[in-house]
Amino acid sequence: MADEESESTEGTGDEKPKKSRGKIFAMLVVGVLMATSFAGGAVFNYHTYGVRTEIVEVEMAPEIKEPYYTEFDPSFTVNIPGDAGQHYVDINIAVLSYDRDAYNLLRQYRPLLRNKILNVIGNRRFEELLAREGREKLLADVRTGIDDVFLREDRVVKIEALYFTKFLMQ
Repeated sequence: MADEESESTEGTGDEKPKKSRGKIFAMLVVGVLMATSFAGGAVFNYHTYGVRTEIVEVEMAPEIKEPYYTEFDPSFTVNIPGDAGQHYVDINIAVLSYDRDAYNLLRQYRPLLRNKILNVIGNRRFEELLAREGREKLLADVRTGIDDVFLREDRVVKIEALYFTKFLMQ
């Protein structure tokens, strides 16, 4: 009987490693299938939705600067010559700057600037100011005159624009 038991244990001894190898093989197959399915899902997801790495250029909102307007009050009333005799113009000019220091300098040098602007306007003819181009040239010359005043004083003023706020001719 001992021989029979030893034979049966030898037979079962060979079978037990086969069963454990089968379990290991089954777990290995399941693991490979799971890894393959995860990889397949990742590949499917990548190709379906993809990794979107678009470079988007975002424009910065421009910095809003505070405008400073300097208006020359009282208005400029000047006699000007014309073909039909003497005429006069009544003009008010506003200066736009985004620099607070420029605003302060324009106010500080107001008497010199008024004198220069009066001289620039006084050198015009009535017929010249009737045309739009003549008025635009007048603004350009006034701006040049303002720049000249500050250059003589060794100052630099950042002026953005000049505007007529009143323009009356008679």
